[in-house]
Amino acid sequence: MRIAADDIGVFEVGGKQYRWKLIFEDNLITVEGGVASANKLIYEHGVDFMAQATDACAQAASMITEEIPMIMEALNGSAFTVDPDKPYTFVSLLAWEVTIPPLVHWLVTEHPEVKVIVSTGDETPAGESTRQVWQTACDYYGLEFHHVTAPQTTVEWYPIATKVMTYNPDVALGGTGTSMYQAMWDMGYDGFTITNVWDEAMAKAPGWDKLAEKNRFGRGFIVYALHPFGGAFPELEAFAEEYEDRSGMEIGMAAAWVMNSLYYWTEAFQEAGVVPDRSLEEEEYVEAIDRIVEVLETSTFDTLVGPMHFGLEEFAGIPHIAVWPVPIFEIVGDAQYDVLEIYSAQEAEEAFLEAYGLK
Repeated sequence: MRIAADDIGVFEVGGKQYRWKLIFEDNLITVEGGVASANKLIYEHGVDFMAQATDACAQAASMITEEIPMIMEALNGSAFTVDPDKPYTFVSLLAWEVTIPPLVHWLVTEHPEVKVIVSTGDETPAGESTRQVWQTACDYYGLEFHHVTAPQTTVEWYPIATKVMTYNPDVALGGTGTSMYQAMWDMGYDGFTITNVWDEAMAKAPGWDKLAEKNRFGRGFIVYALHPFGGAFPELEAFAEEYEDRSGMEIGMAAAWVMNSLYYWTEAFQEAGVVPDRSLEEEEYVEAIDRIVEVLETSTFDTLVGPMHFGLEEFAGIPHIAVWPVPIFEIVGDAQYDVLEIYSAQEAEEAFLEAYGLK
């Protein structure tokens, strides 16, 4: 995010010049940490605006920020926890559920021979909401769907893979990493292997050569969601290269997504003509953040991955879910990717609402 802040530099809002000042507190990815970090940011650092990583932390912190009130974004939040009674809370990066219907649409369009999809996931609220969207999308497109519970602490994947294989899937969704797929390929699986989380280190895992082979549908390993490769998003790839040059490390997937938020928040403040400033008189401050909320609810913003917007009001009762483009990649070689499809943010929203019968 510091690189993004440097790239944005000084920007003008309402005739005044501003620059991002970033303050970080560790929320420990726990409910208690969300509350503690929110209190520290507000009462020790005096922030005017906040982001919380993970949905659980954001929901806990929102009990504080809504009371003030203060605009807050949930990074890696859930579309299922957006609440019309929380008008200052936004889910920005990345509501995984929104990416699923476009992927299913692509599968049935490009490979109508696909009939059975099996997902794996934990029993957390996030895992359950993801399962529910897979079920809904598969029902809509007439696909057979099954789900196998895989705890977050799973280390030995053969028992999970064995359960998945009993359904004879055309598509298996193994969550983060390649461990389950390696076990399935050892059992003779030759269907789709798909993940939304990818980095180059995964291609160095034992058994990757087998995973990289073409499946019975003529496809290699499939990756979907926002990633800085394959030529899908040149500006994001340029940012990733700068990050690696400056840090000496490959940019993590989360970092590649999160820094986008500074660009749309900057644009939102500029369009609103105000910034959130708690030093203002209360009435003036509330008027300012209400104007920012109005802009967020009605505008489209340019980012390093193209236009995005906040929407899905028909689903959540309030248009506070970030909708991003959904690219679909195929790994075709060592650090080589083909872009199979890119659903625009508008197309992704339409696919989600269509699957839920809301369009």
